Amino acid sequence: MGVKVMAIAPYPGLKELILEMARELPHFEVRAEVGDLTEGVRLARQAEAEGCDLIISRGGTANLIRSAVSLPVVDIGISGYDLLRVFTLVKESASRVGIVGFPNICNGARLIGSLLDLNVPMYELGSEDEVVPVVRRAVGDGVQLVLGDAVSVRTAQRLGYHGVLITSGRESIEKAFEDAWSLYQAIEREKEQSRLLEAALGASGEGLVVAEAGGAVRYANPAACELLGLGTEKPESVRLPERIAGWAEQWPGGLPEPGPGRIVRLNGRSLTIRAERLPAAGRSGAVVLAIRPAPAGAEDAREAVEAAAESRALPATFGQILGHAPAIRAAVDRARSYALSDANLWLDGEPGTGRLLFARAIHSASARSTGPFVAVCCSSPAWRDDWFGRDGGASAPERARGGTLYLAGVEEAPDELLAEARRLMEEPGRPVRVIGSTEGAGGARRARGERGAFLERLGELYLPLPPLRERKEDIPELCRVFIAQANEAFGRQVVGVREEALRLLAGLPWPRNVSGLKRAVEELVLGSGDFYIEEEQARELAVRLGAEPKRGGQERAGGAGAEDAFVLSVPREATLSELERLIIERVLEEEGGNQSRAAKRLGINRTTLWRKAKEAEPGE
Repeated sequence: MGVKVMAIAPYPGLKELILEMARELPHFEVRAEVGDLTEGVRLARQAEAEGCDLIISRGGTANLIRSAVSLPVVDIGISGYDLLRVFTLVKESASRVGIVGFPNICNGARLIGSLLDLNVPMYELGSEDEVVPVVRRAVGDGVQLVLGDAVSVRTAQRLGYHGVLITSGRESIEKAFEDAWSLYQAIEREKEQSRLLEAALGASGEGLVVAEAGGAVRYANPAACELLGLGTEKPESVRLPERIAGWAEQWPGGLPEPGPGRIVRLNGRSLTIRAERLPAAGRSGAVVLAIRPAPAGAEDAREAVEAAAESRALPATFGQILGHAPAIRAAVDRARSYALSDANLWLDGEPGTGRLLFARAIHSASARSTGPFVAVCCSSPAWRDDWFGRDGGASAPERARGGTLYLAGVEEAPDELLAEARRLMEEPGRPVRVIGSTEGAGGARRARGERGAFLERLGELYLPLPPLRERKEDIPELCRVFIAQANEAFGRQVVGVREEALRLLAGLPWPRNVSGLKRAVEELVLGSGDFYIEEEQARELAVRLGAEPKRGGQERAGGAGAEDAFVLSVPREATLSELERLIIERVLEEEGGNQSRAAKRLGINRTTLWRKAKEAEPGE
């Protein structure tokens, strides 16, 4: 039977990678679940109750679990390779990148940055309480993509900004399991010694108790448990003054002073108790109590406390609208100005152009941001329930009062709904602001009857959204963000798209625009067997989508003039394996060939370093 391990992953992709690697680990019986922070603690407590041997987790979740359970907790670190992968992913980004993290992340990032001559601002955290102000400071400095661990990235997203999670790769997980195996063996050796000691102490007819200042019991042999009436309860849960009748009256401080034995009456029984100070007690003030046999009885008491956490919907901000193309920046600038107005707004755009995101961002930036944002799908067969309320509940206008009511798919709305919405917009005092969206205005702008009357009232302001084909220079940036999200969700370590593959993607028509691109990138990441999305993958995708990709003469995706976020001292065509080789050679050179020190700096074990160094050697 192997070591029972509960792996608690702060993000889904880490769970999948752990389970994949667990098949190669014969010493372990691995169960993996997704749980961040308080949910991770709940899973850890459950694992402890079910008899797990140890827990493997990451970052802040591991720290929180460590303080909540008695099981050993092994941390999945962030290695130099993990940082190298995420740097490779964002090195061509047109957005300004910044790292927000604790010292373990920032120190490793400085090492990789110095080796590759990368210039990226770092914002170091001292505690979790600093995350929100530090992220705000980074954004205030112009950072658009926040790199960091789970707590930094989730905080950035909660505040309405983009975050790229620094995921843990195979090397980090391999090292965590090696640490877990070493720790388990050490614990088993200690347990064996403890079992031998307990067997010797248990054979004694004299009761022996180790207790700390205040009377908290650390150990009690079976004879002592019988004498003090502790029964089958774990003695480690006992405080003597609270559990033993007459104890507090005999020793108000919680423990007897070291010295000769003393006869006392406890629990209605006469006992002789002698105390000796432990030499290694330190600040705990622990003593050993020797208790002569006598029967006794006692009661049992235990209390358990559970914590609950509330979830809040993430806000939408203009910072979430990616892209530097003139068409999208003009739309964002226009939307910002419309947020200052309380007039009704007509949003028009093709599927996947971000109509809902624009509507929510405008609401968040408006004077109504503290009010509700209520959405109604006009094309839904259940629109009556959404508008009038289910089972006597509040109607959509009532729920949106003081805030924004968003009507999606106005071009397919029935006349009855349009009439209700128009009457709402004509109410004095404007109780709600109405934002409606259409899928390509076209003839809708020339509509007559109820639809025409509604659109005339809705269109106090009009905002068309550009399709992706009018902003193809944004495709590289969008791909980087979608790759990072897919890596986090699926446990992959894809770091980029080959240039020819990127040209093929830029040549596709993308009828579903940004949403279609996101789904395609997810598919490509899942299908990638390497660190890069290859040309053949993109070509297969194009064939499946029924599109003939453009060949030759196409403008390079990304366009001229895009600002480089990093300056690299390595060839642009260098592969990830070549970058790894350069890193290993440089660190080994700086450490005088000492593999132990080099492995420590890179955040991996010696075995992994040796293997990668051998792989990097040129063939015969």
